[in-house]
Amino acid sequence: MEVPEVPGVFTQGRDLVEVEETAREAIALMTGTPIAEIAIRIEDHRYRIA
Repeated sequence: MEVPEVPGVFTQGRDLVEVEETAREAIALMTGTPIAEIAIRIEDHRYRIA
């Protein structure tokens, strides 16, 4: 199931583990959804071959 972006939510982290944690926390706060019910997928395109 694909979930749309949450407008107005911005986070950052020092590594991909922090990114996932802070993103889940921000989404939980903005939507009122329990953090345990939030799953995200991180796509890293920095090294994508053109």
